[in-house]
Amino acid sequence: MTTGSSFVHVVLLRFSADASDRQRERFIRGLRELFACIADAEQVAYGLDAAVNADDDHFDLALTARFPDPERYLAYEESDAHTRFVRECAASIVVGRATAQFWWPAVPAGAVR
Repeated sequence: MTTGSSFVHVVLLRFSADASDRQRERFIRGLRELFACIADAEQVAYGLDAAVNADDDHFDLALTARFPDPERYLAYEESDAHTRFVRECAASIVVGRATAQFWWPAVPAGAVR
């Protein structure tokens, strides 16, 4: 890791077409509860798709979470709190998922980290 950089986890989620408002609200409430107990997350941002484009091929929710390093991200991913969130809030409504991780600030193309 380079001094001053963070490891960023990005996830895009697609909810089932029949997910109820109550299930979506529980999901968002669960996210707040999850990140309230994850001390290593330096910054978290998430939100429902703003539906600005007419294209129907959008994910329903985007989340970014910054961690000091990949090890603390992995600790979060494997934590009991994350496992419980997936089981209680996500498993019943999430039907699609895409993830990526990157360093911030970003390293210019061609540069060696």
